[in-house]
Amino acid sequence: MAGKVYSPDNLPNGMIGLDTTLGQERLARTSIVNDLMVERFFNQLNRTFCGPASLALLFNALNVAYRIKYIEAHEDKNSEDEFFKQAETGHFRVTEDDIVNLDDVKEYLKSNTSISTRGLNIQNMEHIVNIIGFGVNVYLACGNSICESDKMKKDINAVVSNKERIFNNVEEFKNFASDYIKRPVTGVIVNYNMQALGYEGLRGHFSPLAAYDQDSDSFLLMDVWPDTPPAWVKSESLFNAMSTIDNDSNLPRGLLHIHELIM
Repeated sequence: MAGKVYSPDNLPNGMIGLDTTLGQERLARTSIVNDLMVERFFNQLNRTFCGPASLALLFNALNVAYRIKYIEAHEDKNSEDEFFKQAETGHFRVTEDDIVNLDDVKEYLKSNTSISTRGLNIQNMEHIVNIIGFGVNVYLACGNSICESDKMKKDINAVVSNKERIFNNVEEFKNFASDYIKRPVTGVIVNYNMQALGYEGLRGHFSPLAAYDQDSDSFLLMDVWPDTPPAWVKSESLFNAMSTIDNDSNLPRGLLHIHELIM
């Protein structure tokens, strides 16, 4: 993707940058927030790995990064010793590199050569989360009448067996996402078209949600793309950007609900 660099105080379509006075006021007044998501925010490094970067940010915010670090250290005595030493401090952090360099994830990415140039779609992301060992549910966004054709209905049925995992309108999306943002060991990553939000020359993207402000009816989108800052986005605008077709999968975009599995 290529496009211009946007500053927090000059965003399109009424979005409000987090690092503005109004953005900070919204953050201060809402109780629907994952504070660690904001505190531990970072931008993606690889231009096609917004998905893995979003996963890493979410794992850090949920304090489950130790799971990734343990997978990395497993069966190597020196690495395991270092893992347990760090575990005493409780300060584990992961990056997108930690995600994509896990052996099984690396093999999956290698077997899907188009990912390195085109990025991941939501089904690829679902598979990676399963590989790592977390629970994941995919929800598709069916606004803008994009799901009405018989062919699209058939294609959606092939990948989403539970009709409750389809958002038919912004209210369904808003109620779900605002509920799961602040629950323990669970979070939401949205898949949306950046151009539909008003960003020039940009396309499909992943980023996690950190907060919801009822007064403005907007979500805090922790945008990991280096040229577009975290911003408050109106619920309807975000849902419309999710209700777009991914050209790789020919399916609607949507969101990933990711959660720790109870053993």
